[in-house]
Amino acid sequence: MAEVGDVTSVDVGGTFTDVLRVGTNGIYPQKISNLEPDNLKKLLNETLGGEATFLYSTTAMVNALLTGKLQNVGLIVNNGFRDLLETARLPFSVGVEPGNQLPRRLIPLEYVREIDARIDHNGKEIKQVSVEEVSQLVDEFKQLGVKSVVISLLHSYAYPEHEQKVQAIIKKVFPDFDITLSSDILSESREYERTLSAALTSLLRPIMDQHLCFFPENDLAELSDLWLMQSNGGVTPAQSAIENPLPSTMSGPVAAVIGMNWISKQSGVANAITFDVGGTSTDVALVTDGTVQKKSVTDIGGFSLKLSSVDVLSIGAGGGSLAFMAQDKRWHVGPESAGALPGPVCYDRGGEQPTLTDANLVLGRIPSSLLGGELFLEKEAAFGALEKLGKNRNLDAIQAAKDVLRLASHNMCGAIRRVSVQRGYDPADYVLCAMGGAGPMHATEVAELLGMSTVFIPLDPGITAAWGVYVADIEQDFSQTVGMLDQNISYSKISEGFVKLIQRAKDWASKYHVALETCQFHRKLDLRYKGMTHESTIACGDNPETEVEELIESTFETFHSQFEEMTGRVWRDKEAVEIVNLRISLVANRAKKLTNLPTFHGDGADPLIGRREVAFLHSEALIDTPIYNRKSFSRGAKINGPAVVEQDDTTIILPPRWKAEIDDYGNFFITLI
Repeated sequence: MAEVGDVTSVDVGGTFTDVLRVGTNGIYPQKISNLEPDNLKKLLNETLGGEATFLYSTTAMVNALLTGKLQNVGLIVNNGFRDLLETARLPFSVGVEPGNQLPRRLIPLEYVREIDARIDHNGKEIKQVSVEEVSQLVDEFKQLGVKSVVISLLHSYAYPEHEQKVQAIIKKVFPDFDITLSSDILSESREYERTLSAALTSLLRPIMDQHLCFFPENDLAELSDLWLMQSNGGVTPAQSAIENPLPSTMSGPVAAVIGMNWISKQSGVANAITFDVGGTSTDVALVTDGTVQKKSVTDIGGFSLKLSSVDVLSIGAGGGSLAFMAQDKRWHVGPESAGALPGPVCYDRGGEQPTLTDANLVLGRIPSSLLGGELFLEKEAAFGALEKLGKNRNLDAIQAAKDVLRLASHNMCGAIRRVSVQRGYDPADYVLCAMGGAGPMHATEVAELLGMSTVFIPLDPGITAAWGVYVADIEQDFSQTVGMLDQNISYSKISEGFVKLIQRAKDWASKYHVALETCQFHRKLDLRYKGMTHESTIACGDNPETEVEELIESTFETFHSQFEEMTGRVWRDKEAVEIVNLRISLVANRAKKLTNLPTFHGDGADPLIGRREVAFLHSEALIDTPIYNRKSFSRGAKINGPAVVEQDDTTIILPPRWKAEIDDYGNFFITLI
């Protein structure tokens, strides 16, 4: 493993790339505009030029899913199952968002082919795979111009032999196809979910390949110290992520949650709501007693995926969110975004519709330039765009900007309520931990709307995701369907299943050179009451010596208690419990070079750098407000609102009735007076 000075972590967002270099002499944060890719290429060549540890997260996968910019792939299924992906699960937005009744079609029917082969649910071969039939399908796919093929056959989660036979035939007659087996991607029952996961893996693989093309001309498999962030909160070797990119889909938003939890815990924050506002979205998550919540089913772009992920909720509300009047004459802020290009009107890159960033500029809440003066903002252009929007309601530019700010703030509040109030948690019992380029700008006012009294802002909130990748451990998930009720549990089968999963995990570790002596194997069960559609993933405890009978009994008790707490209903001893899947999470400590944040030292200059008229959400008139430079504050310094605190990667808004204090690490604790 490389030395401290050679560790670099990077989070590639939609607008900016956040870079964190940890060296023996300090920590070096950096933000790079995605409109200047040559700067990133230069950084990567410098970083990977020696024996460096490189850590990486990206929004490329989730953005590809959200925008639908995916290539065509072929799909092979059993006879009679050509419409398998057409039976898509209805998303949660059905009945709420008009026109959003089903996820879009991933693989058009003209790219789906059936084969007359079958294995039954007991593994008995009913019809053999025909070499001639598969060869004919290969010719048809070649004529369609596809380069990738997905094979998803019935019961392959338990009996993958037919999928493997089809793959072998295709490789023999046309070895250039990229082939994905559903049994390799998801060893669980439910044909739709397994086929969907395999299809998305095949569709996202070239996105991952293309996204990593800016790396130096090396074989990525040889870069043993290149790690990618995953949705489950851990990192994985780059080659593993390239082969199976689906687990990295939510790597960017998840990295920010992991980073914020690590930073805030060092300052004594145990119960946190993370609040990450970037250029396109607002991402929120709940952290209770220092533990990040996870889920086994993830909704992305309308698709319900069997994917272990940190429980992050994303909405289209960011600095680049467009403000507009819809046909119903109502104003909206987002979810459409101006993106990095053309960007907000004030970027002067061709944008015409006002954004939340334009509103903040007009209201005096951000300076006339960003990124330490590298990005100049055209206030007059923003003023004109908001004045044009305001004419619809006879409002001037300032009044229109205030309404845009108000709408965006309430949208953000709605996201936080969904991860807290709707799950039985009171936001007032939590600290709002703000990050991203725009999180600190809105955090205090959003907190006040929610009845929260404390806001936490780390020293460099714009690179929190890069911190998350830096501190993350290696983590990989494995699963297998068993399907048995509590009255006829086979303890030997459960024990044997866990042994096989652990062996799969060990094989994975050996393949990717993860030291087995550093690995821990955490057992979990997917449980549900008989007749329920969805299951819950319950951890089985950390003691590997626990006998399987005791393990299942204690895990069942946890399941009953969690169900009663979440629903208010008591079903124990009334309904049978079904064990749906066995799970193993491999966790290995990746040697961290920092266990604590360094003590903060200000630059010694006078923090007060000027004054300007600023609008605050809960104040009618603009207020003459002092402007401070954050890096000039010393530890223990205190200020009262109203105030604006500026730094290279964000701006902190401190409204009236709020006060701030700087802790030993340079973090801001802001409390309501």
